[in-house]
Amino acid sequence: MSLGLMIVSAAGWVACSSNETKDAYDKFYGKGRSAREAEAVVADSIKRAERKSAREAEAAAAVPAAAPSGSVSLTPPAEVAALMEKNTCSVCHKAGERLVGPPWVEVAKKKYSIDEIVALVHEPKPEHWPDYPPMAPLAFVTKEDITVIGTWINSLNQ
Repeated sequence: MSLGLMIVSAAGWVACSSNETKDAYDKFYGKGRSAREAEAVVADSIKRAERKSAREAEAAAAVPAAAPSGSVSLTPPAEVAALMEKNTCSVCHKAGERLVGPPWVEVAKKKYSIDEIVALVHEPKPEHWPDYPPMAPLAFVTKEDITVIGTWINSLNQ
């Protein structure tokens, strides 16, 4: 292979005269890559959450969860569970045990107001949870959905 051909092939899009070719290259290999990877992670999380939800629904139908008297049930109401699945919360969080993120009972102990929870979902503050991986901003989750979920989370601190 000649040196000139090697330089052109190594440079890739640099040898192309079209901005469209450079833009396509950047979208696939450069600037658009992280957005594409993020979309794939969200899509995969949603698929996993749907499969998990189906398994949990089957298990819940088989054995109803009963909370001991005087304690708070860690099983969210159906409306809350549906919102958690829809918004991929349950991919990283469980009520009473650590997954990727903190358990809901630990979040409840922080006594965040609903407005604080909304703000933290949209713009997470990793310094609040230093022993956990940083949460991705979830700007697509509506304030109404977060309010319903947050109200249930706060009910766990009793």
